[in-house]
Amino acid sequence: MLVEQSAVNKPIRNVQQFLRRISYDNDIPKIIPDGILGSQTQNAVMEFQRLFNLPQSGVIDNETWDKIYLEYKNILKKFAEPSKTSVFPSPHFVIKANDENGIVYVIQAMLKALSGEISTIPDVEISGKYDEGTQKAVLNIQNAAGISETGDVNKETWEFISVLFETFVSKNNINPLQKNGKYIIRHP
Repeated sequence: MLVEQSAVNKPIRNVQQFLRRISYDNDIPKIIPDGILGSQTQNAVMEFQRLFNLPQSGVIDNETWDKIYLEYKNILKKFAEPSKTSVFPSPHFVIKANDENGIVYVIQAMLKALSGEISTIPDVEISGKYDEGTQKAVLNIQNAAGISETGDVNKETWEFISVLFETFVSKNNINPLQKNGKYIIRHP
């Protein structure tokens, strides 16, 4: 893809959008995507070429296009939402008193985090064994949710615990897109 000056088209707008996103993490002039290959775009292309050790022509040749596209994809991947892990094995699965397995560790870790955010959820010990303290925390959640108070963790209870965790722990306290790409935890 060789693009010369005075071209007005969608590929130019795409390059401008890619360069604009790349500019947030690199010392490239920020440009406004308008689809016109003008002096601002050429300056941004030349700066990109300089930073990535390409010939500084201001022309978007195949080598420059490929590098811009690769850098853009890498940045998108870097800041994409992390993969979600499915923990609860099936809709018919139930965790009951005295069960011991890896899922109990996850439930206890979630409950422990929630206990710091919601005063009606007691603190639990993370042991991997579904003990009395874990059951008490689950009963409090079931009561608050208005669902059957069995003390067991079935699909319905798991989903409620998950929603609480997403609302009060996961999404509310972590902002991964801080200046310079640093990860920080905000204090409530």
